[in-house]
Amino acid sequence: MTQALQFRHKLIPYLYTMSVRATQTNKQLVEPMYYDHPNSPEAYRNKNQYLFGSELVVSPITQRKGYSTDMGSVETWLPAGRYVDLFTGLVYDGDRVIKTFRSTDKTPVFAREGSIVPLENTSADGHVRNGAPLPESIEIIIVVGKSGKFELLEDDGKAEDIESIKFAKTEISFDQDSGRITIGATKDALVRERTWSIQLSAFEGDSKSLDNITAKLGSSKVDTKVKRDEKTGAVIITLANPVSSTKETIIEIGTKPRLQRNDIKTRALEILDRAQIDHDLKWRVWEHFEQKGLSSNIFLSRLKAFGLDEEMLDALLEVVLAQD
Repeated sequence: MTQALQFRHKLIPYLYTMSVRATQTNKQLVEPMYYDHPNSPEAYRNKNQYLFGSELVVSPITQRKGYSTDMGSVETWLPAGRYVDLFTGLVYDGDRVIKTFRSTDKTPVFAREGSIVPLENTSADGHVRNGAPLPESIEIIIVVGKSGKFELLEDDGKAEDIESIKFAKTEISFDQDSGRITIGATKDALVRERTWSIQLSAFEGDSKSLDNITAKLGSSKVDTKVKRDEKTGAVIITLANPVSSTKETIIEIGTKPRLQRNDIKTRALEILDRAQIDHDLKWRVWEHFEQKGLSSNIFLSRLKAFGLDEEMLDALLEVVLAQD
C-alpha cells in the first residue's frame, strides 16, 4: 500500500497535465478502452481495463490470487503495437488478448512504444515529499521503438480558474531514428533549475552502448550517470547536476534504439520459485526451460505434457509468449 501511494504521488506531474487536458478537451484521465478503439470488440469485452491518460493502459486484477501460482491474474487486451509493463519490465507484442499474472504488490500497467511519462523524482532515500510543491527533480519514463512527445504543464497554484492560469510549459520529445531525447526550454518557467533523469524501460544495450550515451545543455556537455536496473531491465540516465530550466537539454542514446528481448528463463524461474506445486515437478519444468535448440512447437507441447494445472501453465505461457 505504501509503495502504491508513493508511486501515485510521484505521478503528480503526469496527473496534473492530464487534468488540464481533461478540462480543456474533455479527454478524461480514466477512460474505457473503446473510447480510443470503438471498432475493436475486445475493447468492449475487457470491461475493467482502462486508458490512464494519453500514455498508459491499466488492467486491474480484481479476483483472489491462485493457490498454485501465488499470484492474481486477469485477461488483458493490448491494441496493436509493442508495450512494456512499467513494474516488471516485460515486453509484450500487442493486437491480442493475454492472461497477465502479478503478485499482490503489482498491477499490470502498460506503456506503448513512444510513450513519455513524467514523474517527480524521489529523494536519495526513496521517499517522496509531502504536499505537492513544484518538483526540483523529474524522472521521465520513455519507451523506445517509436517517436513520441509530451508537453509537461505546471502552475504556481495562485489562479482561481483555468482561464487565468499562465502555465509553465516544457516539451519533452523522443526521436526514434536519431535516438535523441529533447527536454525543451521551459516557457514561463517557475523553477529556475532542475535535476533530470531518464528511465528507458526495457532498453536493449550492452555496456559499450551505455557508455556512449551523452547529454548537452545548449552547446555545453553535461556529465551523466548511467546504470541498469537489473530487476526490470530499465536503463536510468541521471544528469549529474541541476540544469537551467530556460535552456534546451539533449540526450543522445544511439540511433534506432530497440526494446530488449525478454529473459524467459529468469522470468520462468521467478514464477517457479514462488509456485505452490510439487518440488520434483518444479525441477523437471525448470530443466525443460534450460534446454536449447527446441522448436517452438516442441517446447510448448512438452511444457503442456507436464500436467501443470491451467493457472500454472498460463502463468508460464505469459512470459513465453509475451513476444513473438
